[in-house]
Amino acid sequence: MNKKLKIDSEGYLLSGDIRLGDSEFGHSVLSNIRYLDEPRVFECNWNGETIQIEPFDYPLVALSVSLSDKTGTAHFPYDFQSPFSLDSIFVDEYDRFVSFTTDGVPFLFSRAAQAEFFNRVPEFDDEGYNWNGRSFKIESFHEISDPRENHTFWSEIYQKEETPPWDLDGPHPSLDLLLSKMKLNKSRVLVLGCGRGHDAASFAKRGHFVTAVDYSPTAIAQAQELYSEIAGLEFVVGDAFAIPEKWKSAFDVVFEHTLFCAIHPQDRTRLSKSWNTCLEPGGYLMGFFWIFQRRKGPPFGSTEWEIKHHLEKKFRPLVWSRDITSPTNRLNSELMVVAEKK
Repeated sequence: MNKKLKIDSEGYLLSGDIRLGDSEFGHSVLSNIRYLDEPRVFECNWNGETIQIEPFDYPLVALSVSLSDKTGTAHFPYDFQSPFSLDSIFVDEYDRFVSFTTDGVPFLFSRAAQAEFFNRVPEFDDEGYNWNGRSFKIESFHEISDPRENHTFWSEIYQKEETPPWDLDGPHPSLDLLLSKMKLNKSRVLVLGCGRGHDAASFAKRGHFVTAVDYSPTAIAQAQELYSEIAGLEFVVGDAFAIPEKWKSAFDVVFEHTLFCAIHPQDRTRLSKSWNTCLEPGGYLMGFFWIFQRRKGPPFGSTEWEIKHHLEKKFRPLVWSRDITSPTNRLNSELMVVAEKK
């Protein structure tokens, strides 16, 4: 699959950085978007060709909504519209409404559409709303589960599986390329959620001083068994949300790879605070983020919009690219980021 189309945060197709104004083409693309579970990507068929869709946020963004007795209708750019069930409205961690078309494609209510929805329904509260004599709940978009509170959840996976699903049995395939481009001086590197330590070892082999942390004692034991002979590499059992005083402003680089998707989205603000706390001014957050839609986890889904949201106040993006070499099961669904702490 070579052809790609990007969709901006307001639901419009992009050619480079320019919005496409062709309503017929736009309508044809939006009306044919489908989600593939494996790999986790959006695509559409247009004139017999398969086009990969890369949304910055959600693939569809409702500009407005209308309500009938039993269903709603979402109105999208390019005069495309789709019905949706009034039972399938959810709220994300940023107080934004999310739903699904009848074809199963997730869509976001724009702020205007969300305000319009509130104006249309006669009663609503924190739990839900009333419409046409019925009560509807508005539940969290991401399933509430918190395995991070119990390290045995992760340790049992490391014990049972020779190679856990997120483990690549080596560093990320684009890490060496990224490090070659960055040309870092000898740096103090923190790897949170290091797992069996493959990425951390790659940094240390290049002469950096690396502190690699994981919540699972089993993961750390396996990492030490694999890489204990590498100089400048320390493995620590620890919690990414409980930063020791000695780590504050102590690192030149914080590296992210699969921790962001492992934690519940409601905790991602806490993780971004940990990045900021550990980095000295001018330090770098470097990482590979998994971009896909998934309500249940871990791994939980994320979008480019969400990552930008967590970085924009404290970080300045230097590298932001989806054109990278990825593992087979993550093709076209990863984002490489380098961001400098302001």
